[in-house]
Amino acid sequence: MREDRDAFDLYFRQQNDRLRKVGLYLEIVRWENFLDAMSSTRMQNEYNEAIRNCDLFVSLFKTKTGKYTEEEFDVAHQTFKDTGKPLIYTWFKDAYVSNQLTQY
Repeated sequence: MREDRDAFDLYFRQQNDRLRKVGLYLEIVRWENFLDAMSSTRMQNEYNEAIRNCDLFVSLFKTKTGKYTEEEFDVAHQTFKDTGKPLIYTWFKDAYVSNQLTQY
């Protein structure tokens, strides 16, 4: 989904040109851009803290989610229930999924 995240990132960075004129700026925070330094707990806690501090949370899905993606969504959802932020948006990619087994 890297290409999808890149396209999403580019689109909203381009929107910033227009939004800046009305006093808004969208800071795009992606896990790929986090500093890969040691964390006193675990890096996932750093991601979760960023989620708690954002105004919008967007998740992109294809055919399945990993445990960390689920954790991030749960953090966003719980934070929304507690504070009214972040607003949560989900995007689901249309994808062909084969259910045929391949034998070797």
